[in-house]
Amino acid sequence: MAIYQFRLNLIPREGIINEFGFIPNKLNINLQEREEHYYLSEDNLLEPNDFFIDALTMKFWDSVDILPTEIIYYINKLFPRKPLESKSDYYYWKHYKITVKSTIDHDASL
Repeated sequence: MAIYQFRLNLIPREGIINEFGFIPNKLNINLQEREEHYYLSEDNLLEPNDFFIDALTMKFWDSVDILPTEIIYYINKLFPRKPLESKSDYYYWKHYKITVKSTIDHDASL
């Protein structure tokens, strides 16, 4: 079981520039509004045209032409091993680094 676990979203630089015209210092992610919107949706209390938009819902990838193999190449540079499992559209990396003081366990998937 993981002690520290977090989600990392890759966002293409070109997609951000296409959306905003520049790279902002910070992307807006409103967790409270996101949660409220989710529960209103679950209770069918939203109008059909009621959209919630923040940095996690924006379509940054739609305007760029990046092949998944390019991303896999860079992840392979971070994790020295090749993907342990690969299916047609899913890659999974696992890497352990054992030192005297601790064990570091990295997982990544795409």
